[in-house]
Amino acid sequence: MTQRSCPDGPLSETPDGMPPGGSDRSSSEAYEVGYARPPSATRFKPGQSGNPKGRPKAQQRPKDILAKLLATRIFVQDAGRHRSMTLQEVVMRNIVHGAAGRDPKSIQMLLGLIQRYPELDQAAGAPVAPTASVSAADAAIVQAFLADQGVAEAPVQEGAGCGADPGVGDEPQKVDE
Repeated sequence: MTQRSCPDGPLSETPDGMPPGGSDRSSSEAYEVGYARPPSATRFKPGQSGNPKGRPKAQQRPKDILAKLLATRIFVQDAGRHRSMTLQEVVMRNIVHGAAGRDPKSIQMLLGLIQRYPELDQAAGAPVAPTASVSAADAAIVQAFLADQGVAEAPVQEGAGCGADPGVGDEPQKVDE
């Protein structure tokens, strides 16, 4: 160890040449670099992100792209005035107008849409045909069940539709035993 003199008096030095008590850096900068303790020069500055570009966007599904495009509003001229409509509305209008003009492809598409969405018939005011009928075996099962429950009902007619509206007085009545 060597002795060094200074105006205030002699100072002793450690074997590595540093003054006693640690480094000659200020206490805020002096810390041990290691796990979860990066050097101060490479640390993120306040307000700076570690991922400035952010997470990459995921690829959109074709279903989502189509829904977004069909929801796009455009201006069309209808009966001499401009209206805002979605592309989906415009496409549907073109199919209906094409079918009215006897375009075979438009007719085919319109019938496919009506078949796929039966509620379209109801919205147009068309009567809904019954979709199923009651067979004789099913009618016998229903009558046996109602008899077991003590409810008398008008006999179920063979071939009657399930969608038929009940008439007045067709409600089941309780039988007194």
